[in-house]
Amino acid sequence: SGDPIFNLNNDKTADIKANTLELSTADLSESLVNLMVFQRAFEANAKSITTADTILNTLIQLKR
Repeated sequence: SGDPIFNLNNDKTADIKANTLELSTADLSESLVNLMVFQRAFEANAKSITTADTILNTLIQLKR
């Protein structure tokens, strides 16, 4: 954003235009890469939890 822009018209009226960005400033390719990295990290963490659960269940079965 910034200071407004005033355009004076011949009929003694004015148009005020905001000085703002109209387009997204997000980099879509970078966002997609970050999403893929986070998804892989989530999958790795989920696999670790599943493996730990399997090991714990095996130990419980050995105890019985």
